[in-house]
Amino acid sequence: MVWSNYSIIFYSKIANAYLLYSTLSNMLVKVDKEMYDELIHIREDPDKIARDDDKYKFLFDGRFLVSSNESEFNKIVLHNLNLRYNSPTLGLTIAPTQSCNFACPYCYEKSRLTNKGMSLDVMNRIVSYVKKHHNGRKLQVAWYGGEPTEAVNSISLLTPRLKEVVKSYEASIVTNGYNLDRLIDKLDEYSIRKIQITLDGTKRTHNKTRILKSGGDSYDKIIDNIDMILQKSYDVKISIRMNLTKQNANEFIELREELLNRFGERLFLYPAFVHNYDGNCKSNTCFEGLKEKSEFICDLYHTHGIYSPDLLIVRRNKGCSCHSNNSLIVGPEGELYKCWHHLGMPNKSVGYIDSDLNITNADLYADYMIGSDSLFDDKCRRCVLFPACNGGCSDLKNLNMDYCMTAIGNLEKYVELRYIYMTTSK
Repeated sequence: MVWSNYSIIFYSKIANAYLLYSTLSNMLVKVDKEMYDELIHIREDPDKIARDDDKYKFLFDGRFLVSSNESEFNKIVLHNLNLRYNSPTLGLTIAPTQSCNFACPYCYEKSRLTNKGMSLDVMNRIVSYVKKHHNGRKLQVAWYGGEPTEAVNSISLLTPRLKEVVKSYEASIVTNGYNLDRLIDKLDEYSIRKIQITLDGTKRTHNKTRILKSGGDSYDKIIDNIDMILQKSYDVKISIRMNLTKQNANEFIELREELLNRFGERLFLYPAFVHNYDGNCKSNTCFEGLKEKSEFICDLYHTHGIYSPDLLIVRRNKGCSCHSNNSLIVGPEGELYKCWHHLGMPNKSVGYIDSDLNITNADLYADYMIGSDSLFDDKCRRCVLFPACNGGCSDLKNLNMDYCMTAIGNLEKYVELRYIYMTTSK
């Protein structure tokens, strides 16, 4: 028996006691000084505690004591590998176009945007692949771009054909929200259950950065479209991603209040820290480092009482589309990628879709499936958050940018805030 590598104990001024936390079990316990001293002795020599001692059962059940840290690590790895290679679900991110009606100055895709749409031939190849390899299984489609609502005709042609060849189908869409009125009457027919929309803050700031190509404003029409969707459908979940920089961070609360007043709890607003892709952050406006990002998340709770989901450290499955055997990004010309960020980059394409997958860049495919994987990363393996982290963004990792979850930048503070939330929340 050994003390788990995936647990911490520290003194909390807020709790006026010691907090013991396990990322394996997600158990958080408050202990006094006497118990703390005893736990430190047990941590140094687990054999000091008898197997029939009540404390042993508590520590073992809470996963603070484990039979072997190596075994715990292996169980996590095995669980995730099973999910990746034996999943009954096929996940296709489909970009029916790389055209966009916006001209956002920070867009990392702007040099790749084209007016090319998806041909009927490419649609036929997508359907052939799904029918041949995943007939009768579950299919999850994420419509992406460019701006997918610029290709509503492609969505309307492809959706019913895909639904015919699988047992279960559901879809989501990542959109700027401006043309959603084109889809409102078809959301149920197209089985679109989740919509992600990006806002850059309140109206005054959003209209400066989320600019139409024509030069017009976009905020009011996006909000009106959200209103129409929520009035028409109760099955659609809408999440609002606010791109966060130092310049607009102070508007997060104001935007939240505005959305709550208008839509109530039917929207989910979350902060998304802008990454400095291709130098798109000017004058050091991006949040730098995990510490700075974590402090913003903590301040949301301390100052405004907002308990961000980022604070809730829970067991997660590891990996993104890069690591899943049944996850692919399909471009408008049928080209395949393993990462959303790479759409439109010929040197990042791993092949093209047909009745079979034609992997033309096996080295790149393997690098993203295995090479950037947190399951095989010594740094990740040693991290106390390994059981709770999804491994972060592989693309950011390959670019030597911050890819870890924000909790590692201020772990004790996150655990402390969770304790406050548990002891004060109804």
